[in-house]
Amino acid sequence: MLELLGLRADLAVAAAFGAAFLVLNRNLTPRQSMGAVAAGIGTAAYFTPVVVPWLVHAFSWFPPTAAGERAVALLWGLGGTFVLAGFIVLGERFRKDPVTTVKDLKP
Repeated sequence: MLELLGLRADLAVAAAFGAAFLVLNRNLTPRQSMGAVAAGIGTAAYFTPVVVPWLVHAFSWFPPTAAGERAVALLWGLGGTFVLAGFIVLGERFRKDPVTTVKDLKP
């Protein structure tokens, strides 16, 4: 079923571990946590195949192996989850006090 979505199972599992690790350290509702994990899996599954060939080309020390690819997927899973969780927290803060939130976002 994952192949129909263009996902590889090994990358999805690596991303899920990265995403779950980050979600466990945040105060999110179960629904928000599931969304954050899904965002982590999505970013890892779709960005890892794009980034790994570039890493192999740009850095001669990067291993073009499955383990190296899974490590990149883990990092993308963490990153995607972190970004979505940040948007959730920012949205909740904006809902409570929009004026202060906008002022705090300005440089």
